[in-house]
Amino acid sequence: LTSNIRFSSYCWNFVNDSADVQDDNGHGTMTGSEMCAGPGTGFGITGGAYGAELMVLKALDANGHGSSTKVSAAIYFAVDHGADVINLSLGQNNPDSLILKALSYAQAHDVVVVAAAGNSAGNLPCYPAAYAMLMPNVIAVGATQTSNVPVNMASFSNKAGTTQGYNFVTAPGVDITGFGTDEQLWSWS
Repeated sequence: LTSNIRFSSYCWNFVNDSADVQDDNGHGTMTGSEMCAGPGTGFGITGGAYGAELMVLKALDANGHGSSTKVSAAIYFAVDHGADVINLSLGQNNPDSLILKALSYAQAHDVVVVAAAGNSAGNLPCYPAAYAMLMPNVIAVGATQTSNVPVNMASFSNKAGTTQGYNFVTAPGVDITGFGTDEQLWSWS
């Protein structure tokens, strides 16, 4: 995977305050492969933006836990170091003023933020994806399952609710194949 991704020189680990961004959870590697794996991996995996440069910023620990301080610091860092798009595959139930302020900073610098709608089968996106209802630079992403025709929302995915006119999109989210940290293909939902 790493030979088929262009990495930014601005990668940083906000958990350990170091340049060591080795994935100790797997979610980042899997997500990175879905976004940026280039052709020629030998496994038929090509990311949706395989020509993009990936800036790896680690703001969550090995268990997927973190603080709004570290997440917002990573958002500021990404904006200040030239990111065009920020991916936030994370969520929480409540609004957060630190993250909202960081998202406003991204908006002021024309940076798009793509955030997971959540995996709790809620009627509305979790935060920070819920900020898509307020901010035009934030896109909330729900999950679909492609095994049904027509395509339906995945049973675990948070929905868009009844609010009209905000950035909510869906993408396949069940049995997705990508690269894991063990140099093997993983299938996750």
